[in-house]
Amino acid sequence: MTTDSRLEALKSALASALPARRVTRAWCDSNLRTHSELSAGIYTLIARRESEYADYPGREAQLGTLELALIGQIQLAEKASGLDVERAELAMLDEIKAFVGNLPAGLGNLALREAQQSGQIEAPYGWVAFRLDWYLN
Repeated sequence: MTTDSRLEALKSALASALPARRVTRAWCDSNLRTHSELSAGIYTLIARRESEYADYPGREAQLGTLELALIGQIQLAEKASGLDVERAELAMLDEIKAFVGNLPAGLGNLALREAQQSGQIEAPYGWVAFRLDWYLN
């Protein structure tokens, strides 16, 4: 299976698990998205790097780790407070933790390594940036 087809399978699994959200692999700045897209919430899956391949005979360049970024973007009503945005971001964080904890069969091993949030400073916009490690086999 190619890395691209693996990413497409993960994107499809995310979209199935989170039908109220939009899931894509094509990054777009919040300023270029529509209000309806942002109000539903968008997740963008981005491949960052591969590393830690096996280095023994017969398995060269196999069994590595694919580092992913998953960016969640959301927009609330114009008068939303920073706390409202934080709560929306926390809901996105909980969704991704639940997804990783119940990964569909056939997708291998995915680990959530960290998540950062906007810190309430961009209300009514919010974002969550996740770092995921996907262990390849």
